[in-house]
Amino acid sequence: MNKILINNNILNNYKDDNIEIKDNKIFFLSNGDYTLEYISSSNINLNIELKDNITIKLFIISSNNNIKINNNYTLNSNSNLIIYKFYYNKSISEEVLFNLNGTKSMLSYNFSSISKESEEYHIIVKHNNNSVTSRVSNKLIGLNLKIKWPFKE
Repeated sequence: MNKILINNNILNNYKDDNIEIKDNKIFFLSNGDYTLEYISSSNINLNIELKDNITIKLFIISSNNNIKINNNYTLNSNSNLIIYKFYYNKSISEEVLFNLNGTKSMLSYNFSSISKESEEYHIIVKHNNNSVTSRVSNKLIGLNLKIKWPFKE
């Protein structure tokens, strides 16, 4: 499995036959399985694009970060993106936008988190063409939560 690291908010540029990374943009050029890991990062802004007829399994991992994320995904014709994401962060604010632009593009988004402090997520999926499909699944476990009940005991 290919690993893409973002260390201290920096995504290193590189290119091979399967992927191109440049200026915080990731272009998947052929099918594959990848891990994207955030290490010691606080602010992430990525644009990720799948070219036509590409299937990508993307495993996203982040732990022990106080992090703000703003990622945009673009899926073109007959592209299929399967995301498995796991977070165990201190605090997080995340906005994720998925643009299903191509016909028959498909998204499967599977997200799990163990929450230590505050977490806020905005997941936006735009169906911008015919015959597109998306499935979003979220699971969260909260640790050390202080709940204020609206009534007196």
